[in-house]
Amino acid sequence: MKTTTCLISLLLCACATQPEPEVRTGQRLASISIASAPPGQVIELNDRYLGLTPQVIRVPVTQWGSWSGASLFVLRVSSLDGSESDVKLFYPNEEPPSHVLFRLPRTMQRMRWAAARGI
Repeated sequence: MKTTTCLISLLLCACATQPEPEVRTGQRLASISIASAPPGQVIELNDRYLGLTPQVIRVPVTQWGSWSGASLFVLRVSSLDGSESDVKLFYPNEEPPSHVLFRLPRTMQRMRWAAARGI
C-alpha cells in the first residue's frame, strides 16, 4: 500500500510540471506602426515583403535604441499594382520612429474616381 501511494504521488508530481520558461534571445525590438493613405498598400523593408498597411512591425535595435545593422534601411510602401510607391530612408545610428505615414496621392485619386463612378 505504501509503495502504491508513493508511486501514485510520484506520477502526479511528474505530470504537474511548470511550463517551459520563455526563451529570451537578448535581442531588443522596437515597434513601428505603419499606415498609408489609402490603406491596404504593400510594405517592404530592405526589399523584404512584410504585409499590407496598416500594420505594426518589430525591428531589431541596439542597446542604445538605434537600428541594428550597418547599412541604410529602406522602408517602402507601394500600391498593389506597383504603379506608385513612397520610400523613407533610415540610417543605422538613428532611432526607429514609432509611427510612419505614407501617402500615395495618385492611388487615392484613382480610388475616388472609381468610387464616384460606382466601379
